[in-house]
Amino acid sequence: EARSGRQALDLVAQVPDLVILDVNLPDVDGFSVCRQIKANDQTSRIPVLHLSATMVSTEARVAGLDGGADAYLVQPVQHEELLATVRALLRTRKAEEALWNSERQYRLFFEANPLACWVFNVSDFRILAVNEAAVQQYGYTRDEFTALTIHDIIAETDSSLDAGWGATFQSSTVRKHRTKNGSLLDVEEVLAPLRLDDKDARLAIVQDITARLLREESQR
Repeated sequence: EARSGRQALDLVAQVPDLVILDVNLPDVDGFSVCRQIKANDQTSRIPVLHLSATMVSTEARVAGLDGGADAYLVQPVQHEELLATVRALLRTRKAEEALWNSERQYRLFFEANPLACWVFNVSDFRILAVNEAAVQQYGYTRDEFTALTIHDIIAETDSSLDAGWGATFQSSTVRKHRTKNGSLLDVEEVLAPLRLDDKDARLAIVQDITARLLREESQR
């Protein structure tokens, strides 16, 4: 429990499950406190419930919600309604935390994968993200990669390939890829469906098999 906005911000640094925040505070208004909570990466996912006995107009409620609050109740409010609102916000936070952790695990897997990986948009084949292994293998910076499409990487020109790249799942396929310096690589490529930033995308995991093919040819 805090008696002022500044005390509230100090307590929020401990990352509570939820904040019930008055609007009329002795030092700073609750709208400002809410904006600061939501602007901080460490606290932005904490649900904020405004509760006010004086700022009860529609304009005040709109201002609170536009300022980042997750809900706005005016007093007098029944205990049951307050508790039900808190429970609903906590359920939402739990679901969002599970999604956030899942996305975080995906990003860790993506970035730490020793094989080159990239994500491309199905609609225009533009590369959306790459991992460090792809940067090292192909010689492009991350910014340079995101200015390319997969047509700039694939050395083959068969137009029928577009349909394959748009498939929901594609098992291992051998292709030739082109690096930034123009050299060609023989690779095995696997595609998997993905949603990224509300876009229909594909995750490509690529293994360079150039050396392996050369050894096999030498043995033959």
